[in-house]
Amino acid sequence: MKSNEVWEKIYLIYNKQPLSQELLMLVELRGWREVFFTNKLQLQMQLRRLATKGETAFLTQEPDDGTKT
Repeated sequence: MKSNEVWEKIYLIYNKQPLSQELLMLVELRGWREVFFTNKLQLQMQLRRLATKGETAFLTQEPDDGTKT
């Protein structure tokens, strides 16, 4: 069993909140261990920053039909 899988199980045992898409994205960037040891206030701030970056990236993407915005 990989270390990240162990930390995921530990996180799920101690945190009863459902996993959001934003949280899973943060886990991909940082890993379960870091997310587990991050206090809830810092975690909320990181999730907000991630969501803001995601919205910005979405707005700057070119449309699929090849036209520019």
